[in-house]
Amino acid sequence: MKIVHIIPSLACGGAEILMGNIAIEQAQTGHEVNIIVLEKLNDSFLKYPLKEQLKNLVKIIDMDVNISFSFLKNELVVSNKSFDEFLTNFQPEIVHSHLFMSELISRNNLLAGVKYFTHCHNNMPQFNFLEKKKFKRRITDFREYKWLMKKYMECGNHFITISKDTHAFYKKWVHSTIRDHIYFLKNGINTSIYYSNKEKINEPIFQLITVGTLLKNKGHSFLIDCVNELVNEGIEIQLSIVGDGPEMSELAGKIEMLGLKKNIFLIGNVGNVNDYLSQAHLYVHAAFKEAFGLVLIEAMASELPVIATNGGGNKDLIINDYNGYLLERRDVEQFNEKIKFLLNNPAARVKLGENAIDFSKSFDIKEYVIKLHEMYLK
Repeated sequence: MKIVHIIPSLACGGAEILMGNIAIEQAQTGHEVNIIVLEKLNDSFLKYPLKEQLKNLVKIIDMDVNISFSFLKNELVVSNKSFDEFLTNFQPEIVHSHLFMSELISRNNLLAGVKYFTHCHNNMPQFNFLEKKKFKRRITDFREYKWLMKKYMECGNHFITISKDTHAFYKKWVHSTIRDHIYFLKNGINTSIYYSNKEKINEPIFQLITVGTLLKNKGHSFLIDCVNELVNEGIEIQLSIVGDGPEMSELAGKIEMLGLKKNIFLIGNVGNVNDYLSQAHLYVHAAFKEAFGLVLIEAMASELPVIATNGGGNKDLIINDYNGYLLERRDVEQFNEKIKFLLNNPAARVKLGENAIDFSKSFDIKEYVIKLHEMYLK
């Protein structure tokens, strides 16, 4: 089968890593797989954890394509023709797009005989044009949504949702004529790299870890507040924040202001997140909105219990008192109660970690891709 994945960039986010794992597994099972990256590969690709495997197994084409939307003509304006030329020459059977920019460009000029799949990594804000936002943004979102929905209906588009939350969202916003093309498939990871890297740590200081792009939505500032309160109580604790993003300098300033440079470490993007997970006692996560939370499964596969705030999609993954704790309120005291309980009760922490591994086994990428191909063939 000839498959092309389309994605804006190859950074180190959850959508990019999932797409890479899918493409690798598809190529290893005999499919011809190409990846179109809409931006030039930049420094972030140097730390992309699947870089070498992808380069050996699939063709990566970075195009540096810019797009804009002409409201007068109600059409998409593309900066160059390389995207359409490539698809015409490659003649894929499956076009599998990831994130909103890929949706627009891949549905602009539809190819006959091709099945189009939208990977719903999040609840695309452009779909919910009624959400409270600036008037100009709301009008822009509405016009892009109407244009894209028309394209979806023309190609009989298929949608892959990743959680109950995203599934309900797209059931609401996708046109009724193609609503039966919405499928539910929880994300997957290459579990083997986490299972094989579970070294028992002997660090006397209790180690927390969180992984994610440094955006306000990810709630890193809240986690800093939590650690600050624990340190003020005299608890020896450290937090590693793995990831990069626009909030880096603000978070660094807050850590310095609170005198926490010996307790909280901004690691940046890494290509070996499994090594960092293996050296922690507990995974913490505080995103305001989370369509799924792939890193939570990675943490569980590393035998870590998870404490998280409810971001919507991640409530599918955390079972209280089984593999961690999901908190409905963003409350420092309540969050820290769970941290202190697991710090002071290592037997309970080990049991939750063992359960977390068992829970993660159903998310292996090999089984995931088998289910994905069943959807391709529908």
